[in-house]
Amino acid sequence: MTQPQPDRLDRIEALVESNARAIASNSEAIANSFNRLDRIEALVESNARAIAANSDDSRASVRDLVSMITTQADQAEIDRAEFRATVRQLLETLNQRFTSNGH
Repeated sequence: MTQPQPDRLDRIEALVESNARAIASNSEAIANSFNRLDRIEALVESNARAIAANSDDSRASVRDLVSMITTQADQAEIDRAEFRATVRQLLETLNQRFTSNGH
C-alpha cells in the first residue's frame, strides 16, 4: 500500500506555518532580549549615579581629612614653639635664680 503524498499546496502551507511559528518564537526571544537589555541599561545607569555620588562623597571626605591634618600640623608647630618658649623662660628664670644666689 502506498501512502498518499500530500499535495504541493499542503506542503507549502505546512512550511509557511512552520516558518510562522519559528518567526513568532524568534520575535518573542528578541523581545525578551530587548527587555533584558533595558533592565541592564537601567542598572548600569543606577550604578553610575551611585558611583558618582560615592566619588563626590569620597572627595569631600578626603578634603576634610586633609584640612584636619593640616590644622593639626599647624597647631603642633604652634604648640612646639610655645613649649620651646616656656622651656627657655624656665631656663632663664632658673639661671637668674642660681646666678643671683651666688652659686
